[in-house]
Amino acid sequence: MPSGLREFAQVNPITVVVDAMRALWLGAPAGNSIWGAVAWSLVLIAIFAPLAVAKYRRTAAH
Repeated sequence: MPSGLREFAQVNPITVVVDAMRALWLGAPAGNSIWGAVAWSLVLIAIFAPLAVAKYRRTAAH
């Protein structure tokens, strides 16, 4: 895998969340995967929740 693609694959939200869940289910050390999963979740909520609410309000107003 090319280095740029490898770096993206290591920090994308799906990989981080899956690594955290795998570590928790197997009882293995999770390292920073849990904090990364929480951080990605909060970032995604912070971005998409306001967009969804705005879209809902525009749609409901019509």
